[in-house]
Amino acid sequence: MKLVSFSLTDSSLGDAKIRPGSLIEDENLVLDLSATGYTDTLAVIAAGITVPNTGTTFPSYPLADVRLHAPLANPPRIFAIGLNYRDSRLLQTRHRHCRHRRPHRAPRQLHPA
Repeated sequence: MKLVSFSLTDSSLGDAKIRPGSLIEDENLVLDLSATGYTDTLAVIAAGITVPNTGTTFPSYPLADVRLHAPLANPPRIFAIGLNYRDSRLLQTRHRHCRHRRPHRAPRQLHPA
């Protein structure tokens, strides 16, 4: 199940509030999970929902009629390390190979007498 946050683009389908949903790519549909009482995608994750409940009818909307938003509007944590980025990784590799060498020193400048 691919979780999404979405709002409706057509006001005739309903209000424009952001709601949790599940993307069904094969059919280009978004299931509205707010119909079961979940207010946002984080609530769906916290409840441990991995597949939509069988026997429950969810409103569904064509992908063309919805606007997708960031899946989690306010994530509780963000994990990142510098090694995720190419430049930082290259810098780390250079420093690792240079540990046993003497530190680089600028050449002495000769001062005129």
